Amino acid sequence: MSEFIEKRRELSIKEYEFMKLLKLFTEDEIREIKSKRFTHENKVERRAKELADFIGYIAYECNLLQLLGERRKKLRVHDGRHSLESSIHHRIKMLYKRGMDRFPSEYRLWVHYLGHCERYSMLPEGSRTLDKMLNYHGDKPKAWIRAAEWEYGRVKNMERARHFMFRGLQRHPECMELYLSFLGLLVKEAVKLVKESEEGVEELLEREDSAFRKTLESVNLIYEHYKKREPSLEFYVKLLDALKHKSEVKSFAVVVLNDLKEQFATKEAMWSALAQLALDGSYLLDDGKDNSFPERLKNCVEIYDEAVETLSTKQMWTLYVDAVLKLNEDMSSHQKLRRKTLGSVFKKAFESGSLEEDKYVQYLKLMINVDQPQESLVTAVLTKAIESYPKSTKLWVLHLTFLAKQEAPTSEIEDIFKKALANCTEDLLSLWTVRFQYYHTRTDLPKALEQTFKDAIVQPPTIASHFQPLYLEFLVVTRNIDAARKKYLEIQKNCAPCLELHRKMSQLESIQAQPNVDHWRKCHENASHFFGTDNIDVWIDFLAFERDHGSPRNMQPVFERAKARLDADLVAGFVTEYELLKNPLI
Repeated sequence: MSEFIEKRRELSIKEYEFMKLLKLFTEDEIREIKSKRFTHENKVERRAKELADFIGYIAYECNLLQLLGERRKKLRVHDGRHSLESSIHHRIKMLYKRGMDRFPSEYRLWVHYLGHCERYSMLPEGSRTLDKMLNYHGDKPKAWIRAAEWEYGRVKNMERARHFMFRGLQRHPECMELYLSFLGLLVKEAVKLVKESEEGVEELLEREDSAFRKTLESVNLIYEHYKKREPSLEFYVKLLDALKHKSEVKSFAVVVLNDLKEQFATKEAMWSALAQLALDGSYLLDDGKDNSFPERLKNCVEIYDEAVETLSTKQMWTLYVDAVLKLNEDMSSHQKLRRKTLGSVFKKAFESGSLEEDKYVQYLKLMINVDQPQESLVTAVLTKAIESYPKSTKLWVLHLTFLAKQEAPTSEIEDIFKKALANCTEDLLSLWTVRFQYYHTRTDLPKALEQTFKDAIVQPPTIASHFQPLYLEFLVVTRNIDAARKKYLEIQKNCAPCLELHRKMSQLESIQAQPNVDHWRKCHENASHFFGTDNIDVWIDFLAFERDHGSPRNMQPVFERAKARLDADLVAGFVTEYELLKNPLI
């Protein structure tokens, strides 16, 4: 092993001499480069080789190559490229080859090397690598796709790309992605041939010897071959998406479109795909006279309207609504038209009785979150929504929110709140929260707000633990610290343990003009008593309190209690935190 390392070190000497001669690196930097290369060489030459070692070495050399380019640009030095950069390129190439020979099953390494070849325009080398890669990874359709795309996109060799695609299909005759990729490459080639020709599409089709006509025949042949396998809707949608703006192959695209309509007329996703083509302004569904956004949107809506008339299902309406909701994510143009269309579609979906729960929620939010909601429409939608989904907490929350916004009588809000609790089984905290927010804004009803607190703190832990700390803060603000202390003792005796309760009381004690250390310490005592077996932070907070505000001599007894109470697997972490507390890192 040492012989190989020494040989490579000798081969690197000229590199270091050029670096020094051209003053691209300082002597210290050159020594560091030598040292790091020596370390990497030892790793890749050891008996138990690991892929990470090769990748690490390659990454180092690539970074060095990039730094070298930056230094040349900065210092305006252009000499010695062949001796310096070429040598590094060769080293990287050999590292990749050694890595691929040692770990041929690592597909990502082959892909990385192809990326390297592309980055540095090593196209012949990349092409040679493809054959070796496919010997090991021919079981992966993506490997054949990558090989074909490399040959067509990088090397501009359509024949070799065809060769890889045909071989890939022989190995994977059922693979949809291979067929789509092959058709995509052929279509790109057909479009390129039209653009390069001085003749039009019709003239090229009439000539039997034209490359365009032969390519289009290949497209139809591959398509018909896959069609016998009864392709899925997804295949047609993806293929049409690739064809939607390539009018040069309109004759083929029309065939695909007609097949889609014929085979999947009862599938909601088919109608959605047609509507999307219209919205994109595809030549397949547009006469070409007006390709403005309003016209495209109009065509899209017309297709969806036909769709929900043909298939009046909740899924069809959901796709319709989702499409216009997505349109409203971009308000850079035609804002009023987008909002108007959204409102219209939601209304039609509501009237059809086909809205899903989440769509009811979105519709109601749009209507409620405006300056002047249409009360009658909102009420009608709320009534229908809750009838359809009586257990939906989100719908009941929106009902309460709307009533609060409309300044409905308190009795009506309380009535709806009780009905919501009776119907809902999940996320009840959001119901309590909206009730709390209502009374919090009603400064004329302080007793009602306090009653909300009293009702909430005796609820199950999910609700109680949220409101208990807030109640203490409320008492300090509206009365005094003594009232909060009294309630704190009462809650911690009679209710389920709540860590935030103790933390909030500790925080309230800390902000008093003259903090009472005994009361403050009691908060930490209670927190560590209830939560000290599985929570390191309660002990660290306790220790920090004694250090900064209590009595530092109490720290050691608290530390010993913590070690005795904590679960065994937490003790080591606690001791580390304690040492950092005593000796913070600067």
